Amino acid sequence: MKQIFLSVVITIITANLYAQNDSIRGSYTIFESNATRNNRLILSADEDGAYFRSTWGTGGTDAFTFRNSNNEYIFTLDENNKIGIGTYTPNEKLTLQNGNIELAISNGYFFTSGEEINSIDFAYRDNRYTESKIAKISLKNYNPYGTGWYGFTERYNAGLSFYTSNDNSLIESMTIKHNGNIGIGTNLSSNPNNYKLAVNGTIGAKAIKVEVTTNTWSDFVFNDGYKLKSLKEVEEFIKLNNHLPDIPKADDVEKNGINLVEMDAKLLQKIEELTLYIIEQQKEIEELKEKNKKIKEIEEILEKNNLR
Repeated sequence: MKQIFLSVVITIITANLYAQNDSIRGSYTIFESNATRNNRLILSADEDGAYFRSTWGTGGTDAFTFRNSNNEYIFTLDENNKIGIGTYTPNEKLTLQNGNIELAISNGYFFTSGEEINSIDFAYRDNRYTESKIAKISLKNYNPYGTGWYGFTERYNAGLSFYTSNDNSLIESMTIKHNGNIGIGTNLSSNPNNYKLAVNGTIGAKAIKVEVTTNTWSDFVFNDGYKLKSLKEVEEFIKLNNHLPDIPKADDVEKNGINLVEMDAKLLQKIEELTLYIIEQQKEIEELKEKNKKIKEIEEILEKNNLR
């Protein structure tokens, strides 16, 4: 312990330490590397906290850096308030050079209502001290029902948008609204039918399953009390309306689209009706064949007895 204390004292004396008060930020301490006082590390403090500042000669910068034993830059805070990790020349507010970022999320620590402590918040500031959170990326393990969940959350009904680039422009490729509605190829600025998933484009899939309740399906056609229109009635309806009974006309489809469940049920209804027509026609054909057979038998008897 005495050796550490002695080392600190020697370092302070060697660095030509002195303290005074001026307008920098309250009381401050200056470490100078030589007698010309060009190279300085300034430590100051006031009621708001502690401050660090470094200078390098009259033409130097105020960059604040940490370097390892190989003189490689570990951390940099330059005069433009840009932070570099692994680099001396950060290009953005935060530049990570040749490395990865790992976020370690603690387990089991939450504020009230299950809000997580560990998250990345996206926010804007009105002034120095106030902040409004717009969205956050969260990793939660809040477990009220025995299952964990992971994902994105947002504030103030802002929703989430995902962009891709096209030459020099950005394209809003996918949108998730605050109510859970999802738009692909559309920002859902117009969604009068409140679709949970709206796609402006073609969907390719190996299989799509649509859940249907039994009372919306068309097997009622085979019920004993179902009144099947005659083909004459169907013909007259088509001549008058230019579409099948119970099927929407082209103008309505163009304007309002179709409900896949309803349309599949309607098409099945027509198929089942056609099946009934075919069954009825087959019965009539069999009756005609039987009558024709009897007529031929009578003709043969007449022919045989020279009665024709």
